[in-house]
Amino acid sequence: MELVEAFNPATFIGQGWSVWRGPADGKGLGGKEDRDVREDVITEVNWHKVLYETMLKDGDTSITGEEKLNRLKEMGNIRLGGRAFLSLWQDYQKNKENSVLEKLRITRNIRYVDFFGLILRSSDGARYVLALYFLDGEWRWSSYWLGGGWFAGSPSASLASV
Repeated sequence: MELVEAFNPATFIGQGWSVWRGPADGKGLGGKEDRDVREDVITEVNWHKVLYETMLKDGDTSITGEEKLNRLKEMGNIRLGGRAFLSLWQDYQKNKENSVLEKLRITRNIRYVDFFGLILRSSDGARYVLALYFLDGEWRWSSYWLGGGWFAGSPSASLASV
């Protein structure tokens, strides 16, 4: 599947949303964007080759989103972000039962996937990531706060780095 050119949080989610800038313990308004820039050069994704990982270690029942992000960064794989999220969402809107998301749900039992390759700043200044999930017979999207708990049913999308 071809990836869309760009993802704009303010356009997609609403005014006041942006890409987080600077360190996690800052205000998110200045500095380098907190995203995996390696996604920028990807033009196409084979979703059946994507890694879906929770980042839980032995003994973990849950971790915070910030810990999950740190573990994903340490692993070194390409964390998929806004472009991958939007591409899947648009494909689902257009193709419904013939979409990539539906094929993943049926063939690999994927019912949730989040995108830690793009960290968002909410209108109230908190850190979030995008996610797609299947509920009541349809796919939906949401954004989830990194301070909350992340469990075994919450895999992140990444590509093995070459």
